[in-house]
Amino acid sequence: MYELTETPSEDGELYGVRWIAGSQSLCYDAITDNKDELQALVLLCNRLQLDKNQLEDVLDDFLTDFHV
Repeated sequence: MYELTETPSEDGELYGVRWIAGSQSLCYDAITDNKDELQALVLLCNRLQLDKNQLEDVLDDFLTDFHV
């Protein structure tokens, strides 16, 4: 399961993605200040049951040239 993370910063909140399965987790914090777009990506990852091994590539695409 994927979820949105929030990290306080001097300029406001920054958002990231966390994958959780049982006692395992993988987290990419503070990757964007655009909560709405990242929340849409998190929902898409959950709906498609994205494998955690693909998360880094998906985030790279999201940050460089892809928007939901």
